[in-house]
Amino acid sequence: MMMHLARLELTNFKNYEEVTLEFSPGFNCFVGNNGVGKTNILDAVHYLSLTKSFFNNSDTLSIRHGEDYFIIKGTFVTDGISDDLHCAFQKQKQKIFRINGKEYQRMSDHVGKYPVVMLSPADSTLITGSSEERRRFLNMIISQYDAPYLEAHMRYNKALMQRNRILRGSGNDASGLLEIYDEQMAAEAEIIYQSRRKLTENLLPLFRSYYEKISGGAEKVSIRYRSHLGTGEYLRQLAESRRRDFALQYTTAGIHRD
Repeated sequence: MMMHLARLELTNFKNYEEVTLEFSPGFNCFVGNNGVGKTNILDAVHYLSLTKSFFNNSDTLSIRHGEDYFIIKGTFVTDGISDDLHCAFQKQKQKIFRINGKEYQRMSDHVGKYPVVMLSPADSTLITGSSEERRRFLNMIISQYDAPYLEAHMRYNKALMQRNRILRGSGNDASGLLEIYDEQMAAEAEIIYQSRRKLTENLLPLFRSYYEKISGGAEKVSIRYRSHLGTGEYLRQLAESRRRDFALQYTTAGIHRD
């Protein structure tokens, strides 16, 4: 399957008031001084692929200064067939995402249709940064080819938010209610754990091969996914950490902390 982004239109997106770009099916390079907006173009492509910014959690931060909305339009061509994408956001309103004029009811239904991998100098944090950066990387990659993973991750996060809300607002007498969310989280966590473990195992031979070329065979490296689920039954861990969770008012064990 051959796919490429043929056209990109930006309105009030970050530093761009209005711009239209056309791309070739091969490599496309952006050349310019620092701060002129090269990375902002890449972030717009990220929006069209994953419905959100690579850099910011808030869509408001992607609006051009002094404006109250942005629009991103793009045309992807796959084996000669064109799809027109439209992403728009206005302050105080819901983000809108359309494909060929049809609006998505759930943004997650779009994820994976047009895969993208974002590389930046900040990728060094995958090695030197916190585990949150590595989880974010795994989530971004797996969600684009494994729809059940994305759905499980969304359900897990929803249950986690509810569990943490109970921990912050209730006493120890809410243990029965916590058990409901514990069971939901345990089921979704197993799906997430297995997908992350499988990706890590698949990456290992590639990682070793490339590193061996870089080091000239002088060093050996490895990758290992360490998870709470790899140390025992997750339901039991949640039960055993319940007193501590009530004291700290958040869930201390789980794949969200791997």
